[in-house]
Amino acid sequence: MTSYTPILDMSTIPDEVLYAEVGRRRVAKRPEGVGGRPKVLKKCPHCGKDFGARDLRKHVARCPRRH
Repeated sequence: MTSYTPILDMSTIPDEVLYAEVGRRRVAKRPEGVGGRPKVLKKCPHCGKDFGARDLRKHVARCPRRH
């Protein structure tokens, strides 16, 4: 792997870094649920339904079985 230079020169940036950034930006522009990594689902500790990380945080605050 080459080292970065203070002057922005695309040839000094490793391919892995560029490919990863392009992948993140493409997924961000797509509608939700299309492409990218599959969601890692975790169960709500109160009702047992599966949610992704962000959705779980939102759900737990207003889960009907929480109390």
